[in-house]
Parts: sequence; structure tokens; C-alpha cells
Amino acid sequence: QNLHAYNLDRVKSHGLEKDLICLREKGLVSLEFLQFLWSGEQVTFLIDMMKRTLLISEWGYSVEEQYLVPSLLNRVGRSYKRGYRLLLDFSRSFLPIGAFQRLICLVVAQAAVFSRTFESYSLEAELYRNCAFVEIEPGFKLFLQEEIKNHKIYVRIPSSKHAARGCRMIAAMVNKLNCDVMGEGLKWDLLVEDTNRS
Repeated sequence: QNLHAYNLDRVKSHGLEKDLICLREKGLVSLEFLQFLWSGEQVTFLIDMMKRTLLISEWGYSVEEQYLVPSLLNRVGRSYKRGYRLLLDFSRSFLPIGAFQRLICLVVAQAAVFSRTFESYSLEAELYRNCAFVEIEPGFKLFLQEEIKNHKIYVRIPSSKHAARGCRMIAAMVNKLNCDVMGEGLKWDLLVEDTNRS
């Protein structure tokens, strides 16, 4: 993430200093900044490739064309304790570095689909290095947290109305991640618990 002074001067001269700050602090990159980084060459192809490998996803919370780069998120968030808990336990093998960030790409992309389809915005996602709080559509929220040392991902679904749908969605996303990016090498157990009763 360090830039040479020459590059930083170029960023400033192109009026993209705010874009750089946004990328460093929020993991969000504008189309204009990507065009600058890649000198306007093969930008559409590179964006498409990164989307297909789940390194970036569309950011559907603003009018400006932006993309989320979850691997650049640095802040650490706190746990969310309420709701139905879905446990993805990868301890039979391991949870690869980057798998959680790719899952976040899929969840955020799903929220962007709602924004495009209904021309309406959900609450903006709260994203951190280790967790994310994403509203897929109004009232349908997911909280995801990674425990990389224990090879686990926890998903909380606050609303009982959306619990079954949320479980199906996450299960489908993990299967997609496994097939499309991880070479079907992931092995996991899936457990569900209603923590509203505790």
C-alpha cells in the first residue's frame, strides 16, 4: 500500500487523492482510479476478470461506479451476538486466506443486485477486515465474521423471517466459491443455531 512520491504526485495531479484515501481507508476503488492505475488499457477486461475470481465486487450503494476490494480492508470490527447463527466449520481441512474476503464479495454483489433491480439502496454495508454487516435488501441483514485461527466463519441472521433464506443463500455462495475459485478443495460442516433463545 505504500506509494513512491512520484506516484503520489501523479495521483494528486490527476485529482484522485480522495479516491486513493477511499481505497486505503474503505477498500473502495472508483472506476476512474482503476483507469488511472491501468493507464486506460484493458480496464473492462481486468475488472471482469477480478469480479469472476471474486477479488472485487460492484459497490451498489452509490451513484458513482465503485468496486469493493475486501482484501484492502484494515479495520477490525466487533462481534454481533443476536439472531440465528450459521456456523461454517472448515476445521476438517482449513480455511484458506482470502476465502472470507471472496465470500464478502458475493454477499455485497447480491446487495448490489437489489439496488440495480429496484433502483433503491439498502443500508450501506459496514465492512471490516474480520467481519461485515450487510443488508441484502430492506430488513434482510447478514452479519459475517471470520475466525481464521479456528478455521470458522460465523453468519448471524437477526430476523427470524429471513433465517431460512439467509442460510440457503450463504450455503449456495460457499458452494459457488468452492467450485468457481477454490477448485472444489474446501471441506466444511454447516451448523445452525437459534441464539435468540439464549
